[in-house]
Amino acid sequence: MNSHKGVGCEAILDTNAKTLTLTYSGMLAPPNKKAASPRVIPLGAIESVEVVQPTLTKRGHVRFQLRGGSTNDNAIEKDLNAYLMKGGTKDKAAEAFAETVRATLVGIEPVELVSPPATDIKGETGPASHGLGFGNGSLIDYGNGTVEFRKTMTVLPAFRVNVADVTGFAVRRVTSDDKKRLKASSLEQVLTVQGNGTVIAEVAVSYGTSEKIEAWFRNHPDWGKRHQLQQQPVGAPSAPDLTAQLAALVSLRDQGALSAEEFERAKAKLLS
Repeated sequence: MNSHKGVGCEAILDTNAKTLTLTYSGMLAPPNKKAASPRVIPLGAIESVEVVQPTLTKRGHVRFQLRGGSTNDNAIEKDLNAYLMKGGTKDKAAEAFAETVRATLVGIEPVELVSPPATDIKGETGPASHGLGFGNGSLIDYGNGTVEFRKTMTVLPAFRVNVADVTGFAVRRVTSDDKKRLKASSLEQVLTVQGNGTVIAEVAVSYGTSEKIEAWFRNHPDWGKRHQLQQQPVGAPSAPDLTAQLAALVSLRDQGALSAEEFERAKAKLLS
């Protein structure tokens, strides 16, 4: 993943998920942007990337122009797809990040994102952020079966799984190993995401968060699909064709391999 930090914003390019995420936080982030954070944009919805370096009288900015959208050069602070640069000198990191995004857009299938992705609406085809309540973080549904969990005030996902692979959850107390491995605190629990007898993810969460995550997953249409398919009984092998078996008996009789009596007994057994 590549990232760039601006004023009250961090932009993260995820080439695997094919998304650009703008996370607005801190005192310098405008309230309207905080309310929309994290802003997950499919790469196919980005038409161009604009980088304007600072001048003596104006801050620089980075803006992602969406297909079918419009911009207002005087409203960078309000544009959900733009953020101001830090400092008053040339930001080489912003230029490098923009070039990486532009290069990644090559070959990406275009999609039109007329309005911001809706939240908590089932059937959303693009990435959608589902808030779990204050202090509980959020779940990002990418619309392709992949869902990731992000803790409050963090940018990188705590875990990412395919909903169809998940079969259950378990919660336990934090151990000394968890404090090192998961950076957990004594005030948290460890949520284990299970899949067909294996652990596919672990994360330290606040008390009450695990129930919200599990409830959301269980209501997802892809919940446990892969496990259900594996549990379906395999059809019994089809019996050999009766006509073919009778023909084989006749052939054996005609060749002298079976007597008339043996043939009749074998035929009666076959037809019983």
